Amino acid sequence: MYGKIFASMYEGTLYGQWEALVTFQQMIVLSDADGIVDMTPYAIAARTSIPVEIISKGIKVLLEPDIYSRTPDQDGRRIELIDAHRPWGYHIVNHAKYAAMKDADTIRAQTRERVRKHRASRDDSVTVTHGNASKRHTDTDTDTKKGIVGLTPSTTPLAGKAAFKSKAVEVLDFLNEKTGRSYEAVPANLDLIVARLKDGATTEDLRAVVAKKCREWRGDEKMDSYLRPKTLFNRTNYAQYRGEIGNAQTMP
Repeated sequence: MYGKIFASMYEGTLYGQWEALVTFQQMIVLSDADGIVDMTPYAIAARTSIPVEIISKGIKVLLEPDIYSRTPDQDGRRIELIDAHRPWGYHIVNHAKYAAMKDADTIRAQTRERVRKHRASRDDSVTVTHGNASKRHTDTDTDTKKGIVGLTPSTTPLAGKAAFKSKAVEVLDFLNEKTGRSYEAVPANLDLIVARLKDGATTEDLRAVVAKKCREWRGDEKMDSYLRPKTLFNRTNYAQYRGEIGNAQTMP
């Protein structure tokens, strides 16, 4: 079996406890679909070629409560015993949460595919003008849209809406990448971003706000949940957050 390992693991309260980090990584890889590692420390050591002393020390730390953990389930413990009556066999407490998270590469690939489909559908139809008359022209009428006398691209308001939506999807993708979440490209998430773009914001402005608030709020038990489109791109909130940045446009 395999599991996903996120870089945020290195930024949490396990920092400096390399035995626990190494052990946790191996347990994530060895866990089944339910986050179960039904193995003894000796079996884990034999499977991974890591000395059992390191595995045992790491397991001891992972079983302990951690009041500063980002996820306070089970008092912040990373793992728990499957059965309290035996000293081995473990369950990764937050396995379901991390299994559901999409990694940044997956999100970027999905975004590229959405943009590709949008561009393909937009290119499938243009307006052909013959004198005072016009009709719709699609790729079923001819094999090429170039070199046709009188052929002009459609300039309906829909083209502008599509451009705003495409930029909004890029910003939403950046938010997903920075937070490790998977907000869908639906009106509830995109409309506020489109509204800010129409107000004059650039994608760089919006990304700068996302990056700044992620630096400030990621891992904060109270504020982390507010890293969402509804909060970040609300007109009043956005104006305040953008003002805090000033003229800085640098992305981290």
